[in-house]
Amino acid sequence: MGETLYFSQNDEFWKAQWEDDKFAENPRDPEFQTNVGKMIFQKNKNHNLGDETVEDYQSFFIEELSKENTFDGYSHKKFSCIFPKAKEVLNNPFWKPFIAGNKESGIYIDKPLFNEYLSETLSSFLDVDGLKDRNIKIESGISSNEKANLNGEYYIEYQTPLENLHPQAVEYLDDAIIENIASMGRGYETEVIGIEDDFTESELFDLWKQTKALVLPINVYEHGGITCHESSLKNDKDGFIHNSGFIYIDKDNKEYLHKFAGKTEKEVQKWAENVLQEEIKEYAAYLEGDVHTVNTYWFDKENLEWESKDRSDTIFGSSLEESLKEHGYDTSNKIDKTKAWSIENTVTPEFVKKTADEYINLVKKELPDFENNVKSAATSVLKQFKAKEDVNREEGDRVNRYLLKKEALNQFFAKNGCTDNEKLFAFIENNILEPLGFKQSGVECIYSKNNRPDSSAKGSVHSALLVDQKNKRFAFLNGVENIVDCPSETYLDKVTCLSSSKKVEAECEKLVKSGYKNSPVEKKLEDYRFKQDKINKYILKGSRER
Repeated sequence: MGETLYFSQNDEFWKAQWEDDKFAENPRDPEFQTNVGKMIFQKNKNHNLGDETVEDYQSFFIEELSKENTFDGYSHKKFSCIFPKAKEVLNNPFWKPFIAGNKESGIYIDKPLFNEYLSETLSSFLDVDGLKDRNIKIESGISSNEKANLNGEYYIEYQTPLENLHPQAVEYLDDAIIENIASMGRGYETEVIGIEDDFTESELFDLWKQTKALVLPINVYEHGGITCHESSLKNDKDGFIHNSGFIYIDKDNKEYLHKFAGKTEKEVQKWAENVLQEEIKEYAAYLEGDVHTVNTYWFDKENLEWESKDRSDTIFGSSLEESLKEHGYDTSNKIDKTKAWSIENTVTPEFVKKTADEYINLVKKELPDFENNVKSAATSVLKQFKAKEDVNREEGDRVNRYLLKKEALNQFFAKNGCTDNEKLFAFIENNILEPLGFKQSGVECIYSKNNRPDSSAKGSVHSALLVDQKNKRFAFLNGVENIVDCPSETYLDKVTCLSSSKKVEAECEKLVKSGYKNSPVEKKLEDYRFKQDKINKYILKGSRER
């Protein structure tokens, strides 16, 4: 059991318990919940993290960017040419300006001078048809490869920008280089360079980020345990990224697009940032094992019991109080544990009434076993209260419920003037017998008992007559013990008693002759009529209180 918080709200008493969830679901599991962001991580040798793991960022970014057609119209080419032998081009108008040395010391091609020519010529190409304004990047010179150098290799390498280079411009640049420079060498090769060679990981990240609504870098921290947190982009001077992962929202995300209704782009971006930050915190809490559930209970004043009202879904991180506020509870009026204990163990008016009703009903059931002796039945029930509560008392710091019930009964009897035992038992007797008889205000009850010595039902009520003198109506019931819910609840003491059912029947006949009318039938008693059906008589509606 974790933290427990007591508080009052709208004059009611509440308790919330913060419990560890040792078998929490992974918040990145799509079968558990749907997330707005997507979380990717580079492969981790110890853990399978996020929504997806990638081998390396460069391949992932290239694959993602290719889906977006990011590299359409982009060219990166390299023309590799072999220098001719100087003796073979002594009289060649193109190479003659680059011939150096003499026959005695040896003739050769002045490669640095040739490089200057390449730079000037290539630069002039860029001035044609507005290519210079397109920021085409061109490099030229002697190959840095030593072996290639010995073979006399030079190269021209260029790449076009990603944005809006017309295919005709690419074609023109290819033709210009081949016609004016490459063809002058002793053969050449054209190589199309893969885009992965053109960009560092951080440059690819910048391009990839532009295709998303929002991207936040993440770092994982492992030291005994594991967690993650939002981070800035971590890259070195060579452009390699050192972040553990990223979380992002696609531009076509439905929830993201829906947020644009009536809001500015800045407001939507702030919403998106908050969402991703919360998802990172949630995942960090899962990795740390900081996962809980909150059970909320309402204090039932009638039973002095906690009644479960709400069990929250799994909560990642947060706190008990924050979680309650998120679920609509006002915890501003907190209650300390000492006061909470006092509230739990103090009888309420509701508890007093319920306990008194329970006590009187139990005494009613006990009466047959004690030959209608109210004192004995009442004493027996008190003992039962105590015995049951000694066995079933709750664990913890709660007071034994029997003591609470005893206090409730004391308050109930004191309120009703039971200042001594005689008055107490008189009060109990009156409250037990009145509801069980067929008496009601202004109605006289006349009944007969089964007095047969050999009968197992000796002493039970055999028939009864209700007479309403004021309204000149009556009702008769024969076989009372078979009609009420329990035969033991047919005690009609303190009413006129006739020794036989015949005398009751005779009394009914007198009433009929005096103009008394039959009354409406009471529920469950519809089919019971006067003996031999001489007169159709029914129980007075509402005459038998329960």
